[in-house]
Amino acid sequence: MGPPLASLTATVTVCSSAAGDDAFALRLKPGCESFVTGFGPAAWYLDRGELVLRSKAGRFWRFEANDATNWQRVPEGREPINLVRQ
Repeated sequence: MGPPLASLTATVTVCSSAAGDDAFALRLKPGCESFVTGFGPAAWYLDRGELVLRSKAGRFWRFEANDATNWQRVPEGREPINLVRQ
């Protein structure tokens, strides 16, 4: 696995950080690759065991767990994207 494309902070605060409809706020940290900033993730939620990132434009990236700390994008596109919990 190569260097990270981006770092993000996913909040799980009841009410004050909610992004609407059972979704929670998501914030990108500085230094993310344009591929990630172009998608513009703004919220996250869990759906049937998958982690879903929602962009400001209403697009979605879905991830399934490989183990307790690694999530792989599904379906896998031309370039695989993995999330690693730190």
